[in-house]
Parts: sequence; structure tokens; C-alpha cells
Amino acid sequence: MIQSMLQNVVSMYSSAYGKINEIIHNTGWVGSAGFQYNQSELGTQEGAANQVSHAVQHQTSTGSSGTAQGTVTAPVRNNDSFNQKFEQEIYQDPNVNNRPVAELKLSQKSVTLEEGKSTSVSAQIRPTDAKNKTLSWKSSDERIASVSGGTIRAIKPGSCQVTASTTDGSGISASIGVTVTKKPDPPKPVVNTPSSSGGDGRPHVGDRVTLLAGQYYYNSSWGNSPVGNRYAGEVGGVIIDEYSGVEYGGQSGNHGSFGIHIKGADGKYGDLGWVSLDQITGYSKGTRKVPKDGFALFDETAGGKSAPGSEVIVTKYGTLKQFDAGDRFSVLYGLQCHVC
Repeated sequence: MIQSMLQNVVSMYSSAYGKINEIIHNTGWVGSAGFQYNQSELGTQEGAANQVSHAVQHQTSTGSSGTAQGTVTAPVRNNDSFNQKFEQEIYQDPNVNNRPVAELKLSQKSVTLEEGKSTSVSAQIRPTDAKNKTLSWKSSDERIASVSGGTIRAIKPGSCQVTASTTDGSGISASIGVTVTKKPDPPKPVVNTPSSSGGDGRPHVGDRVTLLAGQYYYNSSWGNSPVGNRYAGEVGGVIIDEYSGVEYGGQSGNHGSFGIHIKGADGKYGDLGWVSLDQITGYSKGTRKVPKDGFALFDETAGGKSAPGSEVIVTKYGTLKQFDAGDRFSVLYGLQCHVC
């Protein structure tokens, strides 16, 4: 009965070994010499009987290969050394004190920057407990974009690559494409040109004005070195010229509080000097267009000429004349028009 039971066990072992051998064969692993011998034994009736015989022996009477001592020497396979080497690596303790970087990812794959601007790129490193996480950053063209510690600065229009590399010897790197666009041209300065409608109460280049009596003009717009007072007190004796500040219709964008440049109205002196707003008077304050039918009163006390014609009424307040809505007239120095 025991013999029958053992035969059944041998049969089960034979089936199990066959399946195991098939799995091992498919994975590419090769068993030890003893295992291979046992597999071969189970393939024949005599071998299976030997296995039964060996199974009833005491462990001390069997060899290291699982067969009777001195009966069989299992052949050595060529790839046993490979298996042993692999097993040694598996049995080694993991290095948790100096883990190298296994993966490096950047937060962006590409960026577009306007020249002169900057952006920062972050890096993700695995494993998170890698000992040396220091990265080396480099630009493929420093003329287009520079990089330092993940901060990319756009230099001039163009394209380049920025690369981050590990420094722990793992040899891993990741790159990002950088495109630099041209910085928009600055807006052109707004020049205040003289009002075409006139009468806005502001001085403009071309206005004929009066340098008040006792006032001097200066060598610079910062009020340095008074250079004279020619035409001072002479009604309409000077003209605001093109050297004045931009707020007066001129070309000077950087000046002091003496931002109005004047010249002689008679054409004899084209470059007098600089004055402040409170040193002159008489720039246009009236209107060039009559808004409605009625009488317009001209204030000519400052010496301006309106050329109103003969159909006027002269009063102590000025000259009064009938106008129709929409009528236009030249606004000269000191002229004010009040429609009654």
C-alpha cells in the first residue's frame, strides 16, 4: 500500500516538475545541476523508480544533488555562473545611503519669453531621497538666453535649448526649448502741438507773447545764468519757439522749470533764452469760431489787432461787433471773444 502511495506521489511530482520546467524555460532561467538531474530522472520509468527509492532513504544517505551518494554527478551548465552572479546581486542589501538619481523631469517642455524678461523652471527628481540632487544648467546659446539655477533670462530674439543635468554621476539630463521674441518698440512721445482751434489759454510754440517788464531770460531751462531782458515789457515782442518743452509743443523732453524758449518776434534775434510760464503773458485766450449769432466783444487792451472792420462799436471794455454763428476770425495776441 505504501508502495502504491509513493507511486502516486512520484506521478504527481513528475507532473509538477514538468510544469515548473515549462515555466522556467519560458522565463529563460536555468535550474541548478541537481534540479536538472531530477527533471531528467522523472522522464523515465527507471528514473522515477530511483526517485521513489531515494525518497525513502534517510537524508544523511543522499548527495547534495538529491541522488544516492556516489551514484550520479550532475553536469555543469554554461550559464550557471550567470545565475550565481544574478543571485548575488539580489542578495545584496540595498544602498540607502547614496542613492543615485533615477529620473529627472522639468516643469515645462518649452517657454516663450520677450527679450529682457525672465522665468523660472522647476525640476522633479526621483527617487525623492537621492543623496545628490544638485543640477547643472546650461544654455545652448548664451547670446539668446542665459540660465542660472533654473532661472532663464531672455537676451535677444531667437531659439535655443536649456539643459539640466545631474551631477551625481548618473548621467541623466532633461531639456527645454526656449524662444525669445522681440521687445515691442516703445511708444513715440506725444508732442503737444498748438491747438488748431486756439483759445485754450495755454502757451504753444508759435504763440506771440510778452516777456513781462523786469524779467530776464536764462541760458538754460534750469534757470542758470540770466543772459538778458531784451524785449521785456514790449507787447508781443517775443515768440515761443521750437526749443520749448513738449508740453508747450516743442521738442525738449527733459528740462527744468524754465521750459519755455523764446526768440525775437521781429526776426532779429532767433535765440534769446529760457523763461518760466509766469514770466510771460498774452497767449491766446479767446475763440476762433463764434458759437452763435450775436455780438462779440474784443478785448484789445493788451495791444492786439482783430481787424474787425468799420461796423463796430467801441466801448471801454473793448470793441463790439455783430457775428453770425460759425464765423471765424484770427486770434492774435491778447484777443478775447465774448459772445453776448
